[in-house]
Amino acid sequence: MSRARALALPAPTPSQQSGPVAGRHVKLYCPRLLRKRWPLPLATIWHAAYPRVLSKEDLRYTLHFTQSGSGNNYHFVEWFAAIHLFHLTGMNVLVKRYTFSDHLWKRQVIRDRLGEDGLAFLVNKLEGQPPDLFLYTSDRSDCYFAEVKGQGDRLRPSQKRNHALIEKHLGRRVDVIEVRYDSGTRFSRPARSRW
Repeated sequence: MSRARALALPAPTPSQQSGPVAGRHVKLYCPRLLRKRWPLPLATIWHAAYPRVLSKEDLRYTLHFTQSGSGNNYHFVEWFAAIHLFHLTGMNVLVKRYTFSDHLWKRQVIRDRLGEDGLAFLVNKLEGQPPDLFLYTSDRSDCYFAEVKGQGDRLRPSQKRNHALIEKHLGRRVDVIEVRYDSGTRFSRPARSRW
């Protein structure tokens, strides 16, 4: 088996597709082997395999921060969750920084789904950044947000407030995705919310 194939993420089978549900907390299980391959070579492999999910800007930003001493786990759980949600839901996914002015195409996706007022709300009315992921259908029939937490991470009070604001003002749900490390091959299952 080639090295790239060994590090590729297997597509979930229908029995594993428990996907996010409004108001639910979803756990994704990540084999420890993948985490040990981050950021290189895994980030470049995932970027090449999922160019519709992980943009050149995402790759450049992630590699910059992992190589600048900010920690080698920068964006790992977000990328892992984005790929899984892409498979589980069939929806397109924007990873981080989708409201930043230097990510014009991501901002345009937000404008197309939420309108100019929706983009302005995300940029100006939240405490800090919006949730980690924005999921959307190509036919514009659905979109929602997902906040990704690594093992042991918890939602901050400001994130809880932001999620409530998004649900109230934009009418979009915010799912919480927890990535946990596992030595086996389980990939996702619904769990009771701890937050």
